[in-house]
Amino acid sequence: KAKETPQVTFTVDKADFTPVHGHENLRSLALAGVVRIVGKGKGIVVSAEAEVQDQKLILRGQVELTMTDFGINPPVISKINVADKVVVDFNLIFTPGN
Repeated sequence: KAKETPQVTFTVDKADFTPVHGHENLRSLALAGVVRIVGKGKGIVVSAEAEVQDQKLILRGQVELTMTDFGINPPVISKINVADKVVVDFNLIFTPGN
């Protein structure tokens, strides 16, 4: 399946920003949208933090996904069953273009 559709995408439909008390450049986010893995989409909400620092926008967060929601069977490695849930941590840095 991964060879046919190797990309994982997340399309944001709605973003809610909340200021973090005591941190002028920090915002808490709730990003609602659709994650698409191996061609199957699922609506999710991703919690993250956004910070402006030295002309950069930094997004940090994590999301928990379940492989079977996307038709993926958890692998067995050396007779050990791998958990169905996967935690994806992200740290994205956006900089101004030239």
